[in-house]
Amino acid sequence: MTSPYNHCRQRLDLASFTDRCDARDLASVAKAIRSHTSAPKKQGSHLSDDEVAELAQAAYAASCYPEEGTYPRFRLLAYPSPGEVDALRTIAVFASPVPVSPNSLRNLARLLPSHEYALRVDSADGRLVLGGIIHISRSAASVPGRPEFWIGGTGGFGGLLLRVDGPGDIRIQEFGVCVTLRAGQIEELVSFSVVPDVHEWLDRAADSLKNRMRVSESESQLELHLLGLVDAVWSHVLANVVSARHGGTLAILPDPLPGNFVHLEYEVESLDLGAAITTFCEASIAGTRQPEIETFGTWLAARDALFATASQVAGLANVDGCVWLSPELSVVGFGGEIRVSRDDLEDSADWVDAVTGEERNEEQIEALGGTRHRSACRLARVWPDALVFVVSQDGELRVFANHQDAKKVHAFEHLSAWAMEEDRA
Repeated sequence: MTSPYNHCRQRLDLASFTDRCDARDLASVAKAIRSHTSAPKKQGSHLSDDEVAELAQAAYAASCYPEEGTYPRFRLLAYPSPGEVDALRTIAVFASPVPVSPNSLRNLARLLPSHEYALRVDSADGRLVLGGIIHISRSAASVPGRPEFWIGGTGGFGGLLLRVDGPGDIRIQEFGVCVTLRAGQIEELVSFSVVPDVHEWLDRAADSLKNRMRVSESESQLELHLLGLVDAVWSHVLANVVSARHGGTLAILPDPLPGNFVHLEYEVESLDLGAAITTFCEASIAGTRQPEIETFGTWLAARDALFATASQVAGLANVDGCVWLSPELSVVGFGGEIRVSRDDLEDSADWVDAVTGEERNEEQIEALGGTRHRSACRLARVWPDALVFVVSQDGELRVFANHQDAKKVHAFEHLSAWAMEEDRA
């Protein structure tokens, strides 16, 4: 099978790059994506190819200089049009724009209180400048009281977003494509939700949760937001696990239990992320029926509960062992020890490459990574329709998906999860 989940490999020969890439190589990939994209130009930034390269090199240099033992982490945002007015997101405007340089980026990055803020980049009089501070807001395209408020409205905004997540760890996102430079290697990062098996699971989960809700025919349009909401909530969970840099395994395991392959250290009776999603949607629907202060208060409480529940599910992954969830996102338990022996694998699904479809052998499975990855792959091989999300300590996200009908397991790599819709736009 040729997987559609990785766009970059279909258009660019990333294999031609060495494992000692730098910001110039990253900029050349961004330039190639620009030349190949069919997206409208207004979805990209107003920066030229040379300016993108200059910005990437300055950000790369800034990322490598620690301040009191801490490496800078920051975001840079360039709008589609130079000088574009964005009163909703603009927090501060510098009276005199600051020229972009490694030093200015290092100094001003300390102004940003969280990953929801970015320094604005503009091209002015042939030079790159920092014009102010932008708040990348979830609520930009919607209003309180509606379900899309939580997931960021209708898809964020265009432009170029450059992220620095550590020394030499840079992402460039433009035209819906995200490429990253990490440890001297360039890869495309795509959302976990475009993995076919994951998308099918999200769709089934949304349909199952919809059946729990009572809505009239006139309110059925709100159901259209449910799939996006389930996607965004699970993305929020995974993004928090990635940012914790502890690593973790979250397994979506359908019933019935085919064998005693997971021993839970801690079982949970009441931690239901799916129920939190439906409660929030029902509160949103009630708000459209009666837009009064009481219903808004109920909606706000349901929204806060959804945030809290999603964050708590992510926190379970910090305990050694896997987190076990039902397909409807109810937590079964955590701290799970995966117990799959070599004998259990004799009649199990084969592991095949997600891109080429070639079957992999046991030695290649051992080379996947540490015990966490090997155990996750084995669990997916013996559990029909299993989905196992694995996050390594350095933030790499993989998904192992069991195709029950074909008796195959695919491992999808170079995935990412974003806490905010604007990051995914």
